[in-house]
Amino acid sequence: MGVEVAPPGGQLVLVAADMLDRGQFALLPAVQPHVWCLAQPRVGYLARRTLDVRRSRISGIRRCRRSGTWRSRIAGGWQGRFPAMARGGPRSSSGKAAGARWPAAGDRRGDGPRSPPRAVFRDRIAAPGRFRPGFICTMPGRRGGSSRNPMEQRTEKAATPNRIVPAPPGLARGAPVPWWAKLGLKLGLAALGIHGARARAFGLARPSFEATVPAKLVGTPAGWMQRAEAVIGRRPRTVLEIGPGAMVVRAPVLAGLGARRIWYVDPADSAPTAPAPYRAAAAAAQAQGLPAPDLTGCADRGAALARCGTTLLIGGPAALASIPDGAVDLVVSEAVLEHVRREDIAPLLQQLRRVTAPDGVGLHFIDFQDHLGGGLQHLRFSDAFWASPLVGRAGVYVNRLGLSAMVGRFRRAGFAVAVPEAVVWERRPRGPAKPHPEAMRPAADDLVARAAIEVRLG
Repeated sequence: MGVEVAPPGGQLVLVAADMLDRGQFALLPAVQPHVWCLAQPRVGYLARRTLDVRRSRISGIRRCRRSGTWRSRIAGGWQGRFPAMARGGPRSSSGKAAGARWPAAGDRRGDGPRSPPRAVFRDRIAAPGRFRPGFICTMPGRRGGSSRNPMEQRTEKAATPNRIVPAPPGLARGAPVPWWAKLGLKLGLAALGIHGARARAFGLARPSFEATVPAKLVGTPAGWMQRAEAVIGRRPRTVLEIGPGAMVVRAPVLAGLGARRIWYVDPADSAPTAPAPYRAAAAAAQAQGLPAPDLTGCADRGAALARCGTTLLIGGPAALASIPDGAVDLVVSEAVLEHVRREDIAPLLQQLRRVTAPDGVGLHFIDFQDHLGGGLQHLRFSDAFWASPLVGRAGVYVNRLGLSAMVGRFRRAGFAVAVPEAVVWERRPRGPAKPHPEAMRPAADDLVARAAIEVRLG
């Protein structure tokens, strides 16, 4: 059975039965002592009651004492939304009533209960095709005033993916080593000073793909340009990539795809310095029929990048200050934004908004996993530890923002946001049963493994 919980004047939270079994109902007293509870009782009707959450525990769940009266919400509410289910009408083969629809993103307390019956609610949590990220909002709610403001509603609606892709088994699992062993090894090496360039020299820090794989070298930027052309109606002439790492070698490929001016910005310089990888990338592009520049005679990386019309900027958000206003048609990032520290996200997005052309577009591909084996183990730690310099040097830091929070950051920076696609787990992956209070986030965000975010100037 599922439970919808919303504090008065606050935001709605959906709690699945398996979460209750793990004791996650204990997070409710942190909101405020009185909460509204909508449940689907076994007798088959919906009701609303006021609950007083007491701090005693029974079987891992907070004891709730009735402090209000029952108020039936069937007439005009749930029956009007799901008439076939309310009457016990015909159902489809999946157990859902024919013609029933899922609650809209804005359905909340104040306009009548919108929770479907238990079978439908259970399918909402379990079935990837029915997943609605952003439908579950963050806590705590605001005290007083209206239950939701327009910005929250727009953010929530924008966090709903247009396409859901079920996460394959073993996604980003990596080496068959326990997550705690991976973390301990990385932290130990970082404490000994073996990180960054030194770790790469020993082969201990490398991406999950090679820079010479044709699908990453040519196919990925070709997909970017194709999507951007479909959105803005023309081929992008200027491109900015955030955090390219070693994939700076794709500069001749982007030049062959029609980019006249290219910028790369990265907090650390991990791109090859020899000209050979850039020549190989140009040859791969030419083999695909692209007019990549001829890099013959380029003695170093600087000469190769200059021939491609490319500038490599090293630093944080301030490094973007050298790019003129409105100069970039296409901004891209690939598994980068999850590594940006929370305090740097707002300055970065402000700079991206400044440099984006009026008709430009941003394509951002974000990995929301823990980078320790494809789970949520990073949610068990406090901010003081997880944001420490040691974790950063170990290369495992991610900002722990979910899809809805990331969409909210873009919106507050002045972007119009869409989520074309999300890779979603069928059920919550491995991680702490009770995340650290400083790492709490909407339950729906825990089901999103990866997502593509498309932004334009709002």
